Amino acid sequence: KALLTESIQMGMVSDDPCNHIRPCLHGAICQDAWNEYVCICPEDYRGKNCEERKPCADNTCPVNSYCRNLDIGYECVASAAFDGKRNGIYYQIDHVNSSITNMSFSFRSNTNGTILWLESHSNTESNHFLHIEIVSNTLQVKWDLGPSYENHALHKTVSQKIDAGRRG
Repeated sequence: KALLTESIQMGMVSDDPCNHIRPCLHGAICQDAWNEYVCICPEDYRGKNCEERKPCADNTCPVNSYCRNLDIGYECVASAAFDGKRNGIYYQIDHVNSSITNMSFSFRSNTNGTILWLESHSNTESNHFLHIEIVSNTLQVKWDLGPSYENHALHKTVSQKIDAGRRG
């Protein structure tokens, strides 16, 4: 028996979701596909229907760095090389996003000195800080939870990765 092939024509769209349900949000362009659609999202949006605002659209990164959208959240990416004459990268945050609880960075150094200094000044909490430095070829991590600190062996020419976070 022959298969029934009536009503199928080349170039014909079966369903037309772009015109019937208008699924694309935030001014996205809808393109029909066979029984499907594809949304071409504006720069600051993503998702099947462009329903999600990209994290970098609402977050700023320090000067000389750029924002990279991640599946969950964002990251600020910067490169820095210091020759002993220049200061570091300085960035003051006017507001704190309390949902940010972790940070990660990599570095390589062949000299002693401060790698990272983070400090919080708030009317409602004590001055919290995180200080990571190299002292006598040892990586030292200090924070505001009392006088305790941790020392980690550091190989001067090997890249180091730091993961830090907080709970609550």
